[in-house]
Amino acid sequence: TSMAEGDQNVQVDARLLEEIRSEIPERITIAAARYMRELLRQEELLGFLWRSSAFILQHDTAFELMWRREAEKSEAVRILTAMDAGIPPSMKYIQYHASFVAELMLCKAVENFLAYLRELLASIFSTRPETLRSREAERLDFILQFRTVADLVAALSERRSDEIAGKGFPALSEHYEHIGLPIAATEDVKSIGHIVEMRNVFVHARGVVSPFLKRTRGTKTEPERLTVTWDEANAFRRRLNRAVYALDSSAAVKFTLVT
Repeated sequence: TSMAEGDQNVQVDARLLEEIRSEIPERITIAAARYMRELLRQEELLGFLWRSSAFILQHDTAFELMWRREAEKSEAVRILTAMDAGIPPSMKYIQYHASFVAELMLCKAVENFLAYLRELLASIFSTRPETLRSREAERLDFILQFRTVADLVAALSERRSDEIAGKGFPALSEHYEHIGLPIAATEDVKSIGHIVEMRNVFVHARGVVSPFLKRTRGTKTEPERLTVTWDEANAFRRRLNRAVYALDSSAAVKFTLVT
């Protein structure tokens, strides 16, 4: 790891954060506001990690120069050298863990995206109760526990959105189609589905691709273990962001949601 690489990562992260801030629409729904808050929280953490690693790198470089220049090593230098001797580079520089951090951030990005889809759906249900229509019956004791129709609609909205979200991204996508609000264009939905699937493999199987998944994907060339680079994770996250921006604008107009 070089000083230039550390500085470059900090600069790239700063540009990504500025890009995210500049792309946020002026008017967004409450669900999107929560999505953005979580997104910026993740980006600020990444900025902290990269900057901390860059600071350590700069410190070590300066210390090495000081060590070489001193003909007679001072007591302070000897103490610092002893303290640093047992610390491996992998415990000091984030670059050694870039792939693992990329996995973590990809998973968090997908979870944030899925939470947004659930919350937006609940907002649509509560704003336009007619979208709750289904063939399912409700128990009378459940209905009678609410004093007002508004309270009943709010509870049904939350429960219904939880039920749909619990079935996974395909069910969410299908229901958005059902209410006339596709999450994205067909090809984009397939691409997003692949990103969600990657997250599921990382979370539920430590990134190991099972024989069943290979068969369902219809390919024999699927790697035994999924990996994601830092650039790939950032590209996936930006794709999810763009899907949220577009979907949120359409939903706000179509269902007259509060922004």
